[in-house]
Amino acid sequence: LGDEIQAMSMKIPLASRELAAIAAAAGQLGIAKNDIPAFTEVVAKMSTAFNMTAGEAGTALGKLKTLFGMSIADMNQFGDAVNQLGNNTASTERDIVEVMLRIGGTAKQFGLAKEEAAALAATFLSLGKSPEIASTAINALLTRMQAAEIQTDAFKSKLQELGWSAEEMATAVEKNPQKAINDLLGALSQLEGRERANALGELFGREYQDDLAILLTGLDEYRQSLGMVADQTQYAGAMQKEFDARAATTANGLTLLKNAVLAIAENVGEGFLPAIKAAGFMLSQLLRPIVAVTEAMPKTSAALVALGAGALVFGTVARAAAIARLALVNFGIGARVAGATAVLAANVAAVGVRAALGPLV
Repeated sequence: LGDEIQAMSMKIPLASRELAAIAAAAGQLGIAKNDIPAFTEVVAKMSTAFNMTAGEAGTALGKLKTLFGMSIADMNQFGDAVNQLGNNTASTERDIVEVMLRIGGTAKQFGLAKEEAAALAATFLSLGKSPEIASTAINALLTRMQAAEIQTDAFKSKLQELGWSAEEMATAVEKNPQKAINDLLGALSQLEGRERANALGELFGREYQDDLAILLTGLDEYRQSLGMVADQTQYAGAMQKEFDARAATTANGLTLLKNAVLAIAENVGEGFLPAIKAAGFMLSQLLRPIVAVTEAMPKTSAALVALGAGALVFGTVARAAAIARLALVNFGIGARVAGATAVLAANVAAVGVRAALGPLV
């Protein structure tokens, strides 16, 4: 597992200790041992793509995996669905995941697929509700529909006016949960003014009347959200694309660079640390004149200075890394270290290119 975590740190901009923490949490959450590496990678990508901490993403995905009985492939698909909704509605992936954690048990018991539950969450969030309020409103909606037979007489009477007996509603939820929601919301949307307000109050309680009234006004948006996640082939790989875009930033490139240096140090031991220290000192000395120029000419020469910095970093350090790699191989330290050093050179090159081209694009 240690080798797999180190390999992940070469392509995922999280420190090895963060990846190790995800793996440890996976074990505590009951994830099967053979699934821990794949689980760790999915969580790490979700953390980067959804702007969550590694701990938040690991805990959330671990709990949702258990609630919905997800496999590793299901977890990736769930991430794709959440990313699709986050990119195409006025909600964020982070908030959708938070709502899912709060409604997961109720949604699973009700019979909603995880994508359907996420679409309902995204709709409430897009309509301006906080994750806390969205969650309580959704739980009230689902719970009272499913348990229609044990609700108050006022509830049953109002439901009858809308076209269902309590028994018929409970049966409708059992047969097709999403259709039951669509049908009830559709019937309520035909009411207006005081009649609608009274119906919502009788069915779901005065405390949720306003929240569900907003859902009715945004019924078209809810239908659109459901449509966004109806066909998995239309958004497959969405989370990976988001991860790739976020991982390509200069800041994340520097994180990967740091991870590569640490991996080399771990692989060859303390004997190589003086060489790393010397290389870092050399690079800092080379960059000092550039820092002075940027302070003197922060605006007019930004692009040219960045281009020079990028060329210097790319050329000098990449050559140094290539030499180090050759030396390591010649002295028989092994393919793992040589590979890590090659990754180091590639990351340095990438950071150099971003530094050079960033102000120009």
